[in-house]
Amino acid sequence: MPLFSLTSQLKYIWLIIILITPYKIYATTDKFDVSGFARLVGGYLDESSAEYQAYDNSLTFSPDSLLGIKGEYRHNEQLSFVAQGIFTDSSLRKSGFDWLYMSYKPSTDWQFDFGRYRTPFFEYSEVINVGFAYPWVIPPQTTYVNALFASIDGARATYLFNIDKFNFSLSAFGGQFNSNIFNVENSTTVESDLLTGINLRMNTDNFRARISYVTGDFDIEINDLTELQNILKSYNFNNTANEIEIKGAIDIYQFSAAYETLDYFALTEATLIKGESKLVPNIESYNLTLGLFHNDFTYYTSASKLRTTNPEITNEVPIGITPELTLLNNIVDKLIEGRLHEDVDIATVGIRWDIKSNLAFKAEVDMIKGKSGQRSTFSRIDETSFNNYSTLYLFSLDWLF
Repeated sequence: MPLFSLTSQLKYIWLIIILITPYKIYATTDKFDVSGFARLVGGYLDESSAEYQAYDNSLTFSPDSLLGIKGEYRHNEQLSFVAQGIFTDSSLRKSGFDWLYMSYKPSTDWQFDFGRYRTPFFEYSEVINVGFAYPWVIPPQTTYVNALFASIDGARATYLFNIDKFNFSLSAFGGQFNSNIFNVENSTTVESDLLTGINLRMNTDNFRARISYVTGDFDIEINDLTELQNILKSYNFNNTANEIEIKGAIDIYQFSAAYETLDYFALTEATLIKGESKLVPNIESYNLTLGLFHNDFTYYTSASKLRTTNPEITNEVPIGITPELTLLNNIVDKLIEGRLHEDVDIATVGIRWDIKSNLAFKAEVDMIKGKSGQRSTFSRIDETSFNNYSTLYLFSLDWLF
């Protein structure tokens, strides 16, 4: 494949480049503000036998480049309305409104939000599209997978309080969740009629921490899987049919902490995802980033890990009785063996240059090491020629306006 290629994303990329100029949009009234952010992200994978989150061995801009516009109308000190739209040509996410809510503040301690807002799973979930808000070009992919960053339609209550020198923010939310698991070939819908969660933030001086818990009954619709379940039930293999259903509760636990001074910083995050369905693995992820500040530059290095474990599924279908049952047994075995089974480590080094107070250039190198027989967070691999190791080169221009 050629080293550099631009396809239908050309107009979109040039739109962002044109926007990155020394201009700022000022509010025309005291009650209405318009602001935005843009990301131009380029990446190159030094591997022809794999793709990583839609990056391949040609210089690609589409997976993470985007444009966001935010509008806020403040009716008074208590009541405001917020809308934010994301525009992207990426195959891994879709354009649309990710913020669309009414905010009510009856006092300085309480805030209530009603409508659509980013699902607050992890430390940077709510600002995942605002590259200026974090040090990396892309957040650690062992934790920040695309399927978890849709919006939720519901309500949220936040209470602010202090204990001595510690400032706390306690937030509880609930609503309907609808997302897509994207890959380079297709997407799968993930839905939850009621997703609920709670998170607690604490900060004091140079230290901050966050702990959260989210739960919901999820329903993942895959046509081929539903057809297989119906066939199994027609043969009265009901136990196996039920065990390969992707429905039920999923619990997400998260903890993060950060310490930052004028000279250096350290931040870490740990997550655990446990599913009731036996097709949903238990997922553990960890990441640690250390960085140094020097004038307008930030130098950082990261280490992140992803581990999965799968519960046992019983294949009731016998072999050797009829050719049809033998074929059905093989299909079920392949489904069981094809469950997410990951053991991947990613080491990252990078630099960030804050050109202006609202404009930053970043460059980083991600060294991705997986294991044989696993996808290892790659979106596509050629198992016959891939050695389970690759390096992803990334750069970005992040702008707030």
